[in-house]
Parts: sequence; structure tokens; C-alpha cells
Amino acid sequence: MGWLDPILSTETSPGRTLILCRTGASANAVRRFVAGRGGALGVEIVTPSGLAAALEPNRLLPEEHEDTAFTVPQGHPWETVNDRPGLRGVLAGHLTDIMVEGLDEKDIPEECRDQVAPLLKIDGSATRDIESLRRLQTLATTGTPGKPLGYDRVFAVGFGDSSADLPQPPGTNRFFDRLLTALDARKLSAPAISTNALIDTTVAADVSSEAAWVCQQAHQFCAAGGKPEDVLVLVAGPEDTDRISAALVRSGIPSAIEHSQRLSRHALAVLIESILPWFNAETADATTLDGETLRKVFQSPMTGSAQYSEKEKQILRDQIAGLTKRAPESPDAPDDPTVARAATEDDLWVGRRTVRDALVACHLVKAPLPEWIDALDAVAAAQSHKVTVRRCAILLAQRLRWLRDGHGQRLEHVSTFLNRIGLVTFRDRVAMSIQGAISRAGRRPTTTGVLAEVLEGAVSSGDINTGVQIQNYENYDGRPSGMCLMTGLHSKGIGQAPKPDPFFGDDSLRAWGRIGGAEYVEFLLKQMACAAKRAGAARGCIVKRAADGRAVVPVSHPLLAANRDAPEDSLKNYGLRAATPEDENRHALNVVKKAAPQNATGIGGADAAVHAAMMATTEWIRFGGMYERAATSGPVHNTATLQQVIERDWDDLPPALKPYLGDASAVDGAALPRDAVLSVTGAFEPISHCLFQAFLKTRLGFREAETLEEELNAREVGTAVHKALENVGVDSRWRPASEADRTAAVASLTTELHKLVEQELEGMLGDLPDATPGLDSAREGLRERWNNHLEMYVDGRVKDLETLKEQALDAAYDMACATPEYQELVARIKSRTTTDSHIKHLKQWLALAAKAIIEGSDPFAAEMFAHCNRNSIVMVQQLAAEPDVPAKLQELATVLADSEALFQTLAAPMLRGATEWKFGKSRDDAESTELALQLGDESVLVRGSVDRVRVTGNPGGPTGVEIADYKTGKSFAKTLDKKLPAGLYPQLPLYAIALQESIRQGKAPDFLRETPVATRLAYDFVQDHSSAGLKQWEPGAGKPSLAETAALLGWLVGLVRKGQYPVLPHPATCPVINYRGHDYCAYRSVCRFHSHPGTEEVLDEDAGTEDAE
Repeated sequence: MGWLDPILSTETSPGRTLILCRTGASANAVRRFVAGRGGALGVEIVTPSGLAAALEPNRLLPEEHEDTAFTVPQGHPWETVNDRPGLRGVLAGHLTDIMVEGLDEKDIPEECRDQVAPLLKIDGSATRDIESLRRLQTLATTGTPGKPLGYDRVFAVGFGDSSADLPQPPGTNRFFDRLLTALDARKLSAPAISTNALIDTTVAADVSSEAAWVCQQAHQFCAAGGKPEDVLVLVAGPEDTDRISAALVRSGIPSAIEHSQRLSRHALAVLIESILPWFNAETADATTLDGETLRKVFQSPMTGSAQYSEKEKQILRDQIAGLTKRAPESPDAPDDPTVARAATEDDLWVGRRTVRDALVACHLVKAPLPEWIDALDAVAAAQSHKVTVRRCAILLAQRLRWLRDGHGQRLEHVSTFLNRIGLVTFRDRVAMSIQGAISRAGRRPTTTGVLAEVLEGAVSSGDINTGVQIQNYENYDGRPSGMCLMTGLHSKGIGQAPKPDPFFGDDSLRAWGRIGGAEYVEFLLKQMACAAKRAGAARGCIVKRAADGRAVVPVSHPLLAANRDAPEDSLKNYGLRAATPEDENRHALNVVKKAAPQNATGIGGADAAVHAAMMATTEWIRFGGMYERAATSGPVHNTATLQQVIERDWDDLPPALKPYLGDASAVDGAALPRDAVLSVTGAFEPISHCLFQAFLKTRLGFREAETLEEELNAREVGTAVHKALENVGVDSRWRPASEADRTAAVASLTTELHKLVEQELEGMLGDLPDATPGLDSAREGLRERWNNHLEMYVDGRVKDLETLKEQALDAAYDMACATPEYQELVARIKSRTTTDSHIKHLKQWLALAAKAIIEGSDPFAAEMFAHCNRNSIVMVQQLAAEPDVPAKLQELATVLADSEALFQTLAAPMLRGATEWKFGKSRDDAESTELALQLGDESVLVRGSVDRVRVTGNPGGPTGVEIADYKTGKSFAKTLDKKLPAGLYPQLPLYAIALQESIRQGKAPDFLRETPVATRLAYDFVQDHSSAGLKQWEPGAGKPSLAETAALLGWLVGLVRKGQYPVLPHPATCPVINYRGHDYCAYRSVCRFHSHPGTEEVLDEDAGTEDAE
């Protein structure tokens, strides 16, 4: 018969049965037992405090009880603990034990009687819990004889049993003895299987290996036919419980651990702690608010629908109705200033996405409460902001008015404010407990110490789980087990004596049932021995280092002596940083091309083992294992496209693994709709860098969060500069005919740009709150800084035609040097000499010879060798004597001529141009039309706006087109040459493809009257005034052609349209992989990819040089 079988015994009519459990863990064990037997009528399973609460009169009525802090009276020797909540809580706990035990003044030891006796007489010493427990004992004593509290049978679990050699746990044992006697309770515990059960021990390196050992032992026990619930793991503390339960979950082994959450760790507790400073100032006007805290509060999922009065609703509706509205059935339609519809209930809801926009528009970082209200009112009134932002500003201002009007320095003011802004606690047991705790402590001050005291404790999830049992040594209740696993067998575990009590010595503590020092360690060792005697097999793990990494000493006990010198187990992680399942299939987990064998055995059968292997392999990939593997086969990722990265690694993976790594093709709504219009800048760059980032942006609507700044932020400044450059246009001043004309052009453009930027900045700064003298100075500095930037920018970008022609010839020669014709001749030169000077001279001759052929001159004339020494001239003559060299020179000259013609077209006078050329269907332009691009096998609807297009050429001759994008931030020109071949900057190539398609469809813009023969792409870094600040290239000239870019993007869009988002970012742009790179990812906080040791080997070979630059 099992140890709990008497509970469900049917030998006699059971009637009402009470099972009184000392701890919640024991109560859960009994509940699992009863539930496993199909349940039982009339059986109640409670702890003493739970039973006391159940018997409390009027317990279903609204609770009027208010928590009051226990305080030590003035003049008492321990008065100083009032300012130290931790110590005050320890003292209050001792007083509770003394009162529950029913000790009189004479029962208190003399050494502390003078200090304790006065504290027992003050108001607030006896809490409601103490009164309930006392009432419970009285009712049990005075109830119906033979039927205490109306129960026919009473069982006790976890209270110790001297008759069964089970020690009594420390605590208020006299009270429990009296209570159990009054209830005529029968103590339950399993009988000992062995009187001298030796504990087989294993030595492990650390606590992580200890957790792995537990999983291995449990797996072996279950593989031999045992059940997980027959395994008992004894731990020394809550950290060990968390670590071992997590390891069991990873290994696919069910755990019976009761999940609970500390109140202080809940999101609502964090939110309350963040706003607590708002209620510390003496007045509302003196309250300072931090913008980031405001954002977190009003974007928190813990806040929802605000509680408006009817009068407030009407006022807000009137304000919102006056704003320009978009038609509700068409959220993407442009604003119509002639339409103002009535506000609805939905308009009183704060959109979480617009909260940050409204706060950013305030241009405050940290300011007094009245300034925030004024700033939000100004945003609501400003026509320059979007309607959604203005509406949000109105609603946020109302919430801050509630804060102002209901300000105070007690927790009740915090509670009232949270309720007004719509605190969400529905079906959240922890949140409801926090709300109740704050409400009961309403009259207490708003200090962090008080809040920590109020939110102390944890709330159980209430779930009854089955599986491996984990129990603290102190709370071991005599339960049997098929296998008992002992952990924490060292000087920092069960061998660690409690810290000395700050108030009482061991003799005093013993008076109310507490023990300490060596006596407590001895009790834990007795518990260990009792558990071993009640186990089919008892095993222990002795670690060399504790959780903090420090060396520990094993505990000493006769049952552990047999195998003290056991060899250390080989508990390795196979190179994985991610935690992995602990079973015989573990060796297969880091082999990317295979998961666990299909015939693997494990908890729950083969499917569970395969699932565990899949999860471990997934984590290995997410931790960069794929890239670590790639490093061993050469730096292929330096120039690889994302398509090549995915094709190389994705196809190797088993199909069952792919859903864990971003294949959501089977999930409704995950795939990108075929009719979606993709923004060139917003969608295609993440698609080419990282498909998980593309998923966040295109499907979940994530966007980069803007920081709150008192000044204009980078986006606003960039907008002002873009508008100024747009308005100044692309006229011929940018390409004057001569140096004399250039001087006048520079002066004219500089003056005009200064004026335009000043106008844009003035308009933006005018919407900002009134500034302090310091901010005024900073704003003036912003104007001067950009005036200087633009002056140097114009001077660096305005080039006369003669200079452009010289640059075009150099560029043409550089292009020719990249051709096979040139490389073949250079190879012949290098086969004749290894001297650097000779090679240099011969290369110079090649250039001059090709140019001479173009001009009709003799490539072997004496002037061709002016730069060469005697040996170089001899080598040229030998090279020229080869019969096919003249023909090769002619081929090179032809290539050079074609390149020169192309570049001279681009360097010709400016004929026409445009700024902000828009294409595709735009949300803000009802007259815009759709534009579909054929990208590989995919037809994709796109939209975009090109900053600058210049059409160049001589009148009546062929034309060239330059497509440029302005960049007002930090230049990334140095990394372009390495990343362009990988197709990582698709913006400008897509602009060129869009322009070509517009011409093909007969939708060419007015400025483009003929098909250009040459296309140049350029990033124009406005803050880089040097020639390097205008980064130009021609598609196909050592860079991907437009057709290659289209094919790449089409392939990636095809994946997204299938709902496939492989978690395989490109290493050149992922800051998680590329430790030394300069790339920034706005989505790193929600990334599913993690760093892994060794992935730095995948970096470009010259990454260190780039850093040095």
C-alpha cells in the first residue's frame, strides 16, 4: 500500500476528509496523487494558513483590512530597523512565531525578554494571519468531540514523525503539535525500505554538470521502465530548483515543479517601480517626468482602456472631432482637410505605435509635469503633425492631467492613477495579487523600500504538473521514490549553515522552534538520510565548484563515504553554448545535416527525442554554428549573397527542422501577399540582409524606435537638408563650363542652400517648446554647423566640365584594367619579371600604348618609354615581338575607347534632371499608378522616391543618367566596395530598374526623353566633403549588373511570399556575427540569433584594417 493510500481507503465510510499539509509543495503532491486516482469527493487538501483563511468569518465579503507596517517604537534598542525593511521583516517574522506559539512573557528567554516583551504589546504586532491561526486552534479544540471542525478523518503530511524516524522540521512546532492533537490527525509518511541505504556518488565539475547528471539519471531510469514521477530530486535552494527544472524541460523530461512567480518580478511590479518617483515630489508641479518612462508606461500591455468620465469623454471627442480625419474604411487614404467626422469610441484608445511619435514630437527628454502637458497640447494643435499623432497627444495630455490632479505621496495615489489609465489584470493572478497588495497598503508612503516590502512573496500558477519531483531538503515530507537524486552535497549547499540571526542567539531561537548553525545542517543531513532510506535507489552528485565558480568542500556523512573518490563524469557540451538535452542522442545534436536517429528512444518515445534534438540543433544554428562551420572551408561569405548563404546551409537541413528556423509556410498570414506594394527603402534592404528582419518589418510592422531628444533628431535634420537639396534643383550650376564659371556657381548654390536649410530648420525649431539659454545656443550651433557642411559640400561637388572629362578618362582606364584583355597582358608581363618596378613600368606603358592606338599614334614610339628604365624597355621590345601582342593591344584599345565614350557621356553637360522623382502606387498621392518590376521569376509591385536624377550628354548625342541618393548621416562609403558584390545595397539598382521599366511601359518621366546609353549610381554623403563622399559606380563594371540584382531580389521575395524566413543573416551586415563590424541593427533587441564563440573567424580577412581606418 502506498504512503497516501489511506486517504482514499474505502474500508469505512470516508465522509469528509481533511489532508493538512505543512507546505504547498506537499499539498501539490497530495493533489497529484488524488487526481491520478480519479479524484475523490469530500477530500480537502490545505495548508494550515489556507485552512485558517477558509474558516475566517465573512471571508467572501469585500476586504476592508489594510496592511500597516510593523514599526518599532521610539526609544527601543532596535528602533533603527524601521529604516531597513529587510531587518524589520526578519524581526516581524520572529514576533509572528512567538505569538503563534502562544509564548507568554515568562516563556521568552531572559537574554532577549526585555527587548521582545514590549514589542508584543504594541498595535500592529498581531496580524490578521496570526489571529486566524489562533482562531483555527480554538475551533479545533472546542468543536464536536470525535469530529473536529466537522471532518470525519484528518491526515497530516510533512510535520515529521518520530515513530517513522522522520525529523520534525524547524518552526512553530508546539502550535502544530497542539493543532494536530486537537484534530486527532494521523501523520502520513512512507516506511523505510532500508535502514542503511548507501548513496552512490558521482563527481561533477560544476552545478551545470550537476543538472546534466540529474537529466541523465532520470533518462536512464525511465528508459529502464520507470516513470518520471517516481524520480525525486532533492535540492538545497530555489536557484537549484530553477536550474534543474530548466534542464529537465530541455531534455524532454516532464517535471512536477510547481511554477510560481515572485510579485516583484512581474511586469506590473516593474511598471509601478518605474513611476514611483512621480509620486515622491511634494507637489505635482515639482514632479519631473522622464520621457522614456512615459513611453514604457503608456505602451505597456499592462495598461489598456482609460477610465474616462462622461464629461471627459465629451470634451475629448469634441477636441478629436476638430482634427482632420482619414476615412475609417480607408486607413491609408491621404488626409482630407475638408472632412471632419465625429469622434468614435475607438478614437479614445491610445495606439501604442503612436505613443513614441507623440512623445518624440514634444522634444523633451526629462522635464517637469506641467511642461509635458504644455508640449503635448502644442503637438495636438500643430497642423504639421499627422492626425494620429495629434490625437494621441490629446489623450496622453489627459492622462498626465489625471496624474497632476490626483498627485500624492501615498501608494493609494499610485493605485488610483493606474486604475484611471486602464490597468489590465484580467485573468492574471500575479497582477491581481499586486493590485490587491498595493490597494491594502494604500496609506503607506511611496518609497522603494515600502514597495519592496509590499510586493514581497510569490504567487503560484495553480497548475498540477506530473513528472520528476523536485523538493527542498528542509521540506522533505517522507514521500517514497523509485530513485532519489541528491544534489547540493557541498559546503555551499546543504553543508552551509544559516547566517547568524541579527537579533537572537541560537538558544533564544530554539524557544520558538527555530534552529541555526550546525544544528540546522545536521537536520538537513537527517532529511537526506530519511529520503535515501525510502528510495529504491539513492544517488548523489558532488560538485567541485558552486554556482559562483568558487571551489567547495563535500559534506561529510556515513552514507556518502562509500564512493567519495568516484571519477568525474564526462559531461561535455560538444562545443555548444546552448543548453542541450541530456540523453544518449546528445552526440548527434551538433551535426547540422542530421537530427537524432529516427529510432531514438527517449521520454515519450522516439518523437520526443527527435524533437529535443531538433531544438538543440536549432539553437546551435541560432548561436552561429553554421558560420563557425563555414569558417573551416574558407571565407566564402565575404562576397556571397544572402541567396548563396541560404542555399549553402538551408538545403542541408532536414525538413522537420526548418519550422524551428523560420519556415512559416504552413502558418496562415505568414507569407507576404502577392499584391503587397514593397517600399524600395523599407522592404528590400532587410530582404537582402536578413529575412528575419524582413519578417519583422513587412509582416509584423516593427519599426526602429526613435530616441527622445530636446533637439531636432537626426531624422528631422536629414529631412530638412533633403528638402533644401530638393528645392535647389539639378540645374547646370552643378557642372559649369569652366573654372571661372565654377566660382560663381559655388557662390550661388551656397547662398541658396543656406537660405533653404535655414527656412526648413526654422520651421521645425518653431514647433519646439521654449528653450533654455543652453538649448538656444545648441540650436544656433546646429544652424552654423550645417551652414559650414553645405558650404564645403557645394565646393566639393561642383565640378567644371574639363575636370570631369579628366576624371572620366581615369575612370575609363580603371574599368578597362578590370577586363580580361588587360589581365591577360599583365599576366604575360608578370611571367617575364618579378621586379615591382619593372611591372609598374610595363603597366604604365600598356596604358599609354592603348591611348596611342585610340589617337592613331605609334604605341612603340620613343616617347612611350620616357618613364621606363633600360631593362623595362628591353622587356617591352621582347613583349612587342610576340606576334599576337599588337592584336591584343588593339583589343585593349577598343575596350578603353568604349569605356571612355561611356564615361565622357556621363561627364558631359547636364541636360535635364529631377529631385524627388516618385514611382509606384503611393499612399499620399491618389494620382499615382502602380509599377510592377520583373525581378527574376517574381513580378513585384514597388514604390519609391529617388532623391536626384541627372541626365547628361551633348545636344543631339547619346545621354547618360546618374541616379543618386543623399545620405546626411555617417558615411559608409568605405564598406561599399566589399558589400556591393554581395547585393547588400539594392536601393539604387532598384531605382535604375524602375526607371528602365517606366521607359519600357511608356511612363517615362518628363526629364527622360530618350533611353540612356550609360547609367551611374551614386550615394552622396553630404557630411563628407571630399571626393570620396560621392561614391559612384556603374552596374556591371566589377559590380553586380541590374539583371543580377533583379534575379537575387526576386529569389528572396519568392521565399518571403512562401512564408519562409530562414534565420540565417548575412554575416557582413549582422552585428551579432560580425563583432568588429560597424553595422547597426535596430532589431537586435528582438533578434532570434545569438553570438557563438568562434564566429569571429568568419569575418573578412581585412576587417581589422577597416577598423583601424
